[in-house]
Amino acid sequence: DHVAGDEQEAINRLFTPEQKVALIEHMWRAALADGVLHDHEQHLVRKIADLIHVAHGDFIAAKRRARGTA
Repeated sequence: DHVAGDEQEAINRLFTPEQKVALIEHMWRAALADGVLHDHEQHLVRKIADLIHVAHGDFIAAKRRARGTA
């Protein structure tokens, strides 16, 4: 957890809000790459979005863009 905490802190300090949303969108693309979104994948992306302070609306918009339904 210590390493993850360091990475989270660095992202929160160095990334702009737009970069954080882009990171979440890329995570959605990876999670959706096999055509199946598993519960654990969705949970992980949501948890990371929360940790790096991505608003829920931006989280949903990133997911829609990744699915091609934006």
